[in-house]
Amino acid sequence: MRAACCEATVLRNEVIAPDIRLLTVVWPDRDHAPHAGQFFTLRAWGADEAPFLSRPISVHRWNPDSSTIEFLYQVVGEGTEKIAQLKMKDTFQLTGPMGNGFDVPDILSKYKKIARAAAGTVRLRRAAHAAERKNTASFRL
Repeated sequence: MRAACCEATVLRNEVIAPDIRLLTVVWPDRDHAPHAGQFFTLRAWGADEAPFLSRPISVHRWNPDSSTIEFLYQVVGEGTEKIAQLKMKDTFQLTGPMGNGFDVPDILSKYKKIARAAAGTVRLRRAAHAAERKNTASFRL
């Protein structure tokens, strides 16, 4: 899917720590909903202003019900400093989503299968160890 470029509206730009911010914005393009593992480029300054490049920041949270995206970022330079100055109802250029996202439910289901298999192996090893201690069985895993 191709990335979209939109004017996003700031809902909040919270200070989490002295150099950490949580930016919450309205993403108006529901056809380009982000997935886990994707990122957007953020630009809160004019095309003829420094810095030259937009800032790529990964999606912290996507809420499809409210069409909001959260970005958790560290203020480390001129670009993120300009993003940190955004206030409620400000608009800025947001391009994305970009990158190869992944399906969280699919991954969780795979890990649950692995966890169940591992838990079964642990229980089997415990049973074998208990049986060896009682000398009722003699086997190894």
